[in-house]
Amino acid sequence: MVSKEEGTGLHVLTAGPIPPNPAELLGSEQMRRLLATLQSQFNHVVVDSPPVSSFTDGVLISSMVDGVLLVVHGGKSSRHVVKRSRQLLQDVGAKIFGVVLNNVNVQSHDYYYYQRYYGSRYYKGDGEEEKESAPAV
Repeated sequence: MVSKEEGTGLHVLTAGPIPPNPAELLGSEQMRRLLATLQSQFNHVVVDSPPVSSFTDGVLISSMVDGVLLVVHGGKSSRHVVKRSRQLLQDVGAKIFGVVLNNVNVQSHDYYYYQRYYGSRYYKGDGEEEKESAPAV
């Protein structure tokens, strides 16, 4: 059941009890119909999933939605895990809209180093430099 949060007007559909085989349910025709119904009733549908590198749930869902925001835990997610997650999503044809970097301490010297030496250039997703003087992160 979709409930409306009074303070924000946000509509929320919670997962409910965990089924015996979540991946089977997520990959089902019933899930596709649910997403189609929600997309016809709302301007934006956001689906939260567990980490794609640890569970198949996110990869399955990514093949049914318009795009993916990859959330990276700053200082905790290794470069290898992020690259693997990106590859898993690309392997199923998911469109990656962007990356959200959370839990970043902007006061740390590591962030300053990044901003000082890399912030003045813009790099495309494939690591290729595109142009100079883009806004720093």
